[in-house]
Amino acid sequence: MNKRILWGGPAGSEAADALRRLLAERFAVPEDLDPCKAPAPEALAERDLVVLYSDFQGSVYPDDPALGLVSYVARGGSLLLVHGAATLGAARERYPYAHLAGGAVVDASVSGPGDYIADQADHPIMAGFAPFRLEGVSAFARLDRFSDKVVLFRQKHLTTAVPAGWAQGFGLGRVVVLLPGGSADDFRHPVYRRIIENSVEWMLNKKEADKP
Repeated sequence: MNKRILWGGPAGSEAADALRRLLAERFAVPEDLDPCKAPAPEALAERDLVVLYSDFQGSVYPDDPALGLVSYVARGGSLLLVHGAATLGAARERYPYAHLAGGAVVDASVSGPGDYIADQADHPIMAGFAPFRLEGVSAFARLDRFSDKVVLFRQKHLTTAVPAGWAQGFGLGRVVVLLPGGSADDFRHPVYRRIIENSVEWMLNKKEADKP
């Protein structure tokens, strides 16, 4: 697949490295962006997909760090936010990121196994889905009401099930947010690997008539 993927993830993270290898094996070797800086518009313009695992904590932001990503996706780009990248909108000053993601993580430190079940089983990203369990840290998010989104799958939590993966259109582009991924083992699980692969394919092969 002759596609250009831009990758943002922390160096030396076993989990981030596992996700990056998955992308390289299945699609294309990702090009790295500086993990300590928000993506610049010129670094995004020619890419078919941006995949972020890092939330760029500790970077020195310009006045509005979200403008590059917001502009890129609104003009037809594709953005995959995985685990830590989903915390981009957690702080109030990062509201544009939260709007781009369709929500914000409210708790990213819940320990213990997570059980995941389907919500929209007929979505292309959910092809081959089966209920699965991941060990380690879970993240919980609150979705906003400013955009139409499709909740793909949920994590069981107490007496309910909370969103763990969703997709939405943003302008002319697409965004997929996947909360699991706190450990390298998560990216070795066949069901979760399939979800990631399906997400990338859905965004790289989008058609004008398709809906999120």
